[in-house]
Amino acid sequence: MASVAAEAGRVLRKARLCDLCLGRMIRGPGPARRRGARLRPRPHSGACRVCGGLADSLAELAKAAAAEMGRAQYETFLVGAVLPPSVAERDDSMRARLRARGAEPLKSEITRELTERIARISGKRQDRAEPDLSVVLELRSGRCAVRAKEVVVRGRYAKSERGMPQKRQAGCRSVESAIAAHLASVYGCTQVRIGWSGSEDSDSLVGGQGRPFFARAINPSRRYARLARSSDLGPVQLLRMRRSASAPGPARIRCGVTVRASTRAPSLRGLRSLAGAVSVLDGRRRAERAVHSVRFRKGRGGRFTMRIVSDGGIPIKRLVEGGGVEPSASSVLGYACRCERFDFDDIEVIGRL
Repeated sequence: MASVAAEAGRVLRKARLCDLCLGRMIRGPGPARRRGARLRPRPHSGACRVCGGLADSLAELAKAAAAEMGRAQYETFLVGAVLPPSVAERDDSMRARLRARGAEPLKSEITRELTERIARISGKRQDRAEPDLSVVLELRSGRCAVRAKEVVVRGRYAKSERGMPQKRQAGCRSVESAIAAHLASVYGCTQVRIGWSGSEDSDSLVGGQGRPFFARAINPSRRYARLARSSDLGPVQLLRMRRSASAPGPARIRCGVTVRASTRAPSLRGLRSLAGAVSVLDGRRRAERAVHSVRFRKGRGGRFTMRIVSDGGIPIKRLVEGGGVEPSASSVLGYACRCERFDFDDIEVIGRL
């Protein structure tokens, strides 16, 4: 203990330090602030040569941060701190000057103390790997930035109204805007990002068990809110909704689609040859997809209806009319075909989601 006291005296003779900064320079048991106070012969006064008084403001900073964090639901948190560059430079210079080998950097010690204080105030615990809340304190201004871990939701949607696009468009309702508004109200957030398994035209219906999707609620304030398994959003119905630990990987899907089209072809028997492999050109990339079955029925005035079961990723309109999909209904019949509309009757996930 005598050698530790002598070391503390040496440090104090060379620099005027607060309890926390003194304790950091002297290796020993316990928190740096307590160690520094114990080794000091008289109470500290005046501004610290390193932190400039920042260490004395940690109690108020922790109290303000805990209040801001209390606006969100959470059980675990992680604290980060931003030091003024001048303070970090003085800390590096002082440790080098005092030859304080193994001394804890000021930023690390401040972050540790803030974490302990916030944990005592809030009753929550630190989690370095997957915290519910991440908190960054800017020490010079006292500003506190709180970011909540996103909530991932997966489910399916059905669409019962024509003229409604899947993705958000300016000035009109969409499936995306309906889902985003619903999840934003559930989880108390202002941003929702949605990932899709395939798409449909704005004039297409989606029936059966619906189309799979997943969504991320960004920076939610109510992360433990109850999510209903199904919700009726007017023309959009949400089905089989549930929380997910993470965003799912890419999915392979199989679609049952009813197509209404027209042609001047005298016979429709060539449509049977659409079953099998088709080539889909998407930009410069060409992919092989499978059409599992094709059934058709002839109507009046050159109109016909097809029931197609195929892999996801085949543009149905181009499968009928041609243009980047081969074979197409137009190519196998030898006459131009026009797709009037198509509806998704059922969508089955056969891969990951």
